[in-house]
Amino acid sequence: MTTTINPNSWNNVANVLYIDQPIGAGFSYGTENADSSKSAASKIWVMLQTFFETYPQYEGRELILATESYGGHYGPEFVTYFDAQNKRIRQGGLKGEVITVSALMLNNGWIDPVTQYASYPGFAAHPPGYTPFISNSVFNTATKFLREKGGCLDQVKACNADGATDNSCPNAAQFCADYVVGPSLGDRDPYDIRSKAPDPLPPSGYIDFLQRPNIQKAIGAEVRYLECNDPVGGKFVAEGDYGDADYICNWVGGLALTREMEWYGKHKFGKMLFKDVKISGVGHVGEVINVDNFSFL
Repeated sequence: MTTTINPNSWNNVANVLYIDQPIGAGFSYGTENADSSKSAASKIWVMLQTFFETYPQYEGRELILATESYGGHYGPEFVTYFDAQNKRIRQGGLKGEVITVSALMLNNGWIDPVTQYASYPGFAAHPPGYTPFISNSVFNTATKFLREKGGCLDQVKACNADGATDNSCPNAAQFCADYVVGPSLGDRDPYDIRSKAPDPLPPSGYIDFLQRPNIQKAIGAEVRYLECNDPVGGKFVAEGDYGDADYICNWVGGLALTREMEWYGKHKFGKMLFKDVKISGVGHVGEVINVDNFSFL
């Protein structure tokens, strides 16, 4: 296995910095004491401060924070923390480099479990543009477990209300996975409903590639690559900071939560229809709803 240059790489138009986080995921290592997106934010701040100290030529540049899936949780949390730290720096209460986040990108973000869990059965029974992949019977049963008293939505709401003071959050995640998420998925791949599980794409060979001693030496890795860290993930679930069903970060649930989001453009955004997105030389590439600097693509 070898690598080739990607002619369409983001590196052609921007300086890209990839971060494995929370500590213990990917090639990152250290004291694994992050148990929520909020606690992870301070560690990313320190990491970026260290980066700018080491590479001062990049200081002062605008930063676009691009995330996906679980980034719907940690992306907003990080930007909020950065803004607070920047304010302290400007007021003289903290020494450091101001980190200006000019845009936050959430690709299929897991943001609001209550709204997004509610989209699961409907998306599986009536996926826009695709053939349904569960029966009416499965749809009805999943909807029952979703909305019944003590069901998935009630348990998720209890997790939010309890502030993760007991087992309500992991219990909610497990119940929703067993009785709503799993049945709604049917026989489809969790990351591409067009394919039946297991989908051979993307191939997992990259993990073996990253474990090669010569590759790890070339990129300066200090530890073996670990795609997922279950103990760290368990801490996040226990705190109610979870997103274990990211295949269901479908655009229907994403659109629903953005229409419910409280902000000055809520009313206007809620009434708008999608418009085509076209790129010169390529043509139609998608559809978008936009109000000021907020877009749903």
